[in-house]
Amino acid sequence: MTKTPAVEERASRPRGGLQQVLLPGDSFQLDYREVIAAFGTVKSIRWAVWETYPYYEVFTDEKTVNLDASVREGFREFRLDEEMIRQSVREAYGLEAVFSVELIREYDTDYFALPRKNLPLPVYRVILQDGLNTRYYYNPETLSRQQVDDNSRLRRFLYRGLHSLHIKFLTDRPVLWNIVMYTLLIGGTFLSLTGVVLSFRWWLRKIRKLFRIQIRSKNL
Repeated sequence: MTKTPAVEERASRPRGGLQQVLLPGDSFQLDYREVIAAFGTVKSIRWAVWETYPYYEVFTDEKTVNLDASVREGFREFRLDEEMIRQSVREAYGLEAVFSVELIREYDTDYFALPRKNLPLPVYRVILQDGLNTRYYYNPETLSRQQVDDNSRLRRFLYRGLHSLHIKFLTDRPVLWNIVMYTLLIGGTFLSLTGVVLSFRWWLRKIRKLFRIQIRSKNL
C-alpha cells in the first residue's frame, strides 16, 4: 500500500529556488489520491515547493514526475518558465537587479559537458550584472539550479581544470582530452619511476661507501 505523505511535508521542499517559502495546505489543489489512481504504480508522493509554486514529486518504479499541484483538475507537468525564473531572481536580488534570461540549447564556457558526464540541455541561463559575474543555470524539467561566479570559476580551474583537465576546449574534443590526459599520466608515471631509480642508486652508493670505510678500518 502506498504511504501517504504527511501534511506537514507541504511546507518546505524547494528545488532550485533561491529561498524557502511556507505555503498553506490549500495551495495544493490537485488531489493526490487522483494522482495515485491515474499512475497506478506510485511508490510515494512528496509535497514540494519551488519558490511560491506548489507541486508534487511523484515517484514510480520507472521515473520521477513533477506535477503542478496548483490546478484542481488534470495532470500538468510542472516546469520552469522564463517568467518564473525572472520573478525568483528579482525576489533574491531586488527589483533593481540587472540581469538577462535566455534558454540555451548549447553549452557555454561555464556550463559544459564533462568526460563521461553530459549535463542536460536546454537550460535557462541567468546572467547577473554584479561584481562577481554571477550566472545561474536552471533546468526547467528537474528544477535543479547551478550557480557560477568568479570565486567558483577560480576554484574549478585550480582543482578540476588542472587536476582533471575539465577545460571546455578539451572536453569539447574527447579524443584530444584522452590524448592529453594519458600523456600526462604516462609522463607522471615515468617521472615517479625515475625518482625511485635515482633514489635507489643514491642509497646503493651510500651503502657501498659505508662498506668500503668499514673494510679500510679493519685493514688498519
